[in-house]
Amino acid sequence: MKEKIYPLLFGGDINVYSVARAFHEAYGLRSTCFGKYLSGPAYRSSIIDYHACENNEDADAYVKNVVTFANSHQDGKVLVIGCGDAYVKLAAENKHLFPKNCIVAGINAELLNTLINKEKFYEMAKGLEKVKEGGVRCFKCYELRLRETAEIAKEGGYDYFTTTLSISPLKNAAKLNEIGLKLAEEYGVSYLTSDFKKKNGYKRSVELSAQYGLYRQDYCGCEFSMWQRLEEQRAKA
Repeated sequence: MKEKIYPLLFGGDINVYSVARAFHEAYGLRSTCFGKYLSGPAYRSSIIDYHACENNEDADAYVKNVVTFANSHQDGKVLVIGCGDAYVKLAAENKHLFPKNCIVAGINAELLNTLINKEKFYEMAKGLEKVKEGGVRCFKCYELRLRETAEIAKEGGYDYFTTTLSISPLKNAAKLNEIGLKLAEEYGVSYLTSDFKKKNGYKRSVELSAQYGLYRQDYCGCEFSMWQRLEEQRAKA
């Protein structure tokens, strides 16, 4: 790398260790991490410079840690990565306070608040709570999320928009592409058709997850699919 990069991670669990390990294996970099306690997978790792800060999730303490670190590493770029929901939110809401040599690996606060707003989802899913994963509730969810993506793509002047959902064998790539192409015509932004599970795409994602110790949940993401999976597990027990 031509310019020095300093990974600055927030958190202390296996996600932090996995990100640090990826930087180390790919670029030989040692990451700096701020966690809440002197424990966890990241603590005492030979590839992580770990610092404990009990009020790490407090905005003032978080910003102070970023600013202090960045100011002491002006010879390169500081890549600020939140390895947990709280830290992603802190980065989105406070990145305007960071020194200019900081790069925030995340979206802005306005977009984050849009994505985590569950009211639209529950309104869309009303009456479809018992529909199994892969049915009409999922198709409506596809459109809800892809519509928001298309709106952002149009506002940002992007050439294309797409989704990574087709990597999953449980996701209907044909339906995703159908909805994406319809929205592309509506918003005037091209949609990149895809089926990322093909050509061993899904298999490769599993291999990389195992290699980097990444967590893989066995349901889509909404509470309805979670409860369905739990019921299926109980039935097998």
